Amino acid sequence: MALPLIFLVLGTIASALMAYGTHPGWAQYSHGVDLILWSRRLQWPCIAFTLVMCMALLVLIISGKRRAWWLIGLGPILALFVHKFHVRPGMQLDVTDTPTMVPATSASFLADDTYVVGLVFEEQAYAFPYPVLFNTPGVIVQNRDKKMMLIWSPDANRAVASRVDLDVKARDLEVVSTPANSVLLYNSRLGQFIIGVTGKTERGEQPGGFKLPLQVYKTTWAEWRGVYPESQVMAKTTVTPPGAIVPPTRPIVPRFVIRDVFNGVDPKTHIAIVQGTTPQAITVDSIGDRPANLMLGDQPVLILRDGPGSSIRAFDRRIDGDLFVRLKPHRDTKKPAAAFSDASSGSLWSKNFVAVEGGPEVKGKKLAKIPVEEDLSWGVMKFWYKDLQLYRPAGD
Repeated sequence: MALPLIFLVLGTIASALMAYGTHPGWAQYSHGVDLILWSRRLQWPCIAFTLVMCMALLVLIISGKRRAWWLIGLGPILALFVHKFHVRPGMQLDVTDTPTMVPATSASFLADDTYVVGLVFEEQAYAFPYPVLFNTPGVIVQNRDKKMMLIWSPDANRAVASRVDLDVKARDLEVVSTPANSVLLYNSRLGQFIIGVTGKTERGEQPGGFKLPLQVYKTTWAEWRGVYPESQVMAKTTVTPPGAIVPPTRPIVPRFVIRDVFNGVDPKTHIAIVQGTTPQAITVDSIGDRPANLMLGDQPVLILRDGPGSSIRAFDRRIDGDLFVRLKPHRDTKKPAAAFSDASSGSLWSKNFVAVEGGPEVKGKKLAKIPVEEDLSWGVMKFWYKDLQLYRPAGD
């Protein structure tokens, strides 16, 4: 009796690892991400081992050494296989290299307040709507003899894009899971994982075939279309089946719990990341319409909003060498072009941060803009960027 029981137990364990080993919920536990990675690596060996155990049991029954009622034990194994390979409609996450693109004038399916991921590649602007990317988080676009890939993690509200080699193909890429709210891809050709939030491998290395990163923007369709009216827009080609999750049209709250409280800060805290010399996180509620003159690491930065609900803007306060400004609001009816002033240099600056008055070393200079990514969760970003620091200014 012990032998068929051993076959069934070992087969059930192997099939359970295959079916549930990549569940995103494991990421909240210590070494949970490692379990997900190894479960995908061992998927086919687990399948082969399970089949061997089942065949061994069948041999015992056919040879008459065990009774046929032992076949009942194959039920849980069959259920685990069905769970693994019969995905519920609308739950499959795909990667495509043949997206349907339409001109902006034909994108009547998009409302003005629908969010899109926008980027410019080979002098062509592209818009990827949130609801279209929800079930297709990996998109490869080819423009003549050049290729780029966009990876979208909806639960993290994070998009990364890179130029890629021509041999990077969708058929080699599989969405394995969404641990800690990040899409996790597996390149079966290279045997390599790609973390969607970082665009890197699990070891922080550049994935094979991936080149220079591209700047991406998250904004509403109306705002993107206003700047890039000639955009190509990714269109949805399938209908959401009944019972499936309705794709969101704007940023969503992370679905998977991150239990750790990093640096004593609630993981749900909304942050923005300033992509300066060293990427730095800053709490969103600390940024107002008054310019904040900060030192993020060793880089002097100015950061502000233009008004409630507007986007965050950041600028490098350095002008030449060690010279940098410290701006504050300036109001003078005789000089309406001056919106800010710097006491140390006596210079006046426009709302676009161009020096309209000042000495020859300052006048005409323009502060360099620094990319800022908003609507992120501190817990998610800290989970994947271990060295990320949070700046919480007490004031200007």
